[in-house]
Amino acid sequence: MSNLIFTTPARAGGFASGTGNRRYTISHQTPTTAITGQTSFDATTPTFILYKTTSNTTKRTILSNFSLAQSGTVAGGAISVVLAVDPTNRYSAGGTAVVPQLTSTQQVTSGTTPDFTFRYNATASAAGSNDSAPRYTTIGEFPAVTGTMIPTVDCQDEFVIAGPGSILVYVYAATTGPTLRFCFEVIEEPVSGGF
Repeated sequence: MSNLIFTTPARAGGFASGTGNRRYTISHQTPTTAITGQTSFDATTPTFILYKTTSNTTKRTILSNFSLAQSGTVAGGAISVVLAVDPTNRYSAGGTAVVPQLTSTQQVTSGTTPDFTFRYNATASAAGSNDSAPRYTTIGEFPAVTGTMIPTVDCQDEFVIAGPGSILVYVYAATTGPTLRFCFEVIEEPVSGGF
């Protein structure tokens, strides 16, 4: 008899059709529209912020993956991408909200508004310290060329907000901020059972 413990591959494929969760896609609802990133890293100016304002012990918000493509004006240098997960709601003001869209038409009913908010180019509050400090992950550095597709970042269910909390993504290049098209996929799942 074997005592081996087996691990399963990333569950993204199964989640797409799961009934005990909801998968949302977040992209500019005018597909030809691009946004502009920053010219340097600043903890209070994320390019994208996903946040929950209240503690909800029945749902988790999980960043599944995201992809970015440079479009239009070429960035002033290599494009850097940094992600932070923060145990506090860091949203402060401004930015443009993007309404998350359910990927399953079977789930489009009243009461399916997600428990999180997504904005781009918002102002965030200052990062905390100790237990409330953000956890940074450097995603990588990419060439400043129009049409550059930053490879899809498969987050492998690593970045989770139980609420309140934030996931911040910083995309920046020196001198001239990158012009970007974006798509994020976010899963909302119950802590136990279904919705």
